[in-house]
Amino acid sequence: MNPAIWSIIQLAIAIAKSQVSFTAADKIDEATALGRIAILARQAYKDQVGKPLDESLIKPEAPIQ
Repeated sequence: MNPAIWSIIQLAIAIAKSQVSFTAADKIDEATALGRIAILARQAYKDQVGKPLDESLIKPEAPIQ
């Protein structure tokens, strides 16, 4: 398995555990973890496809009306 994907999975599990845990030791900075996931996902895409991600394709969803 791609090491970047494995790291993304570990960070996602850490975020999930942080959300359900009441102990300070299990708390993580979710914003930092999500930022690391984004960086790792970009690298995993480049490793898989062989070219950089076109960041113009990433945009927020339209608001629900």
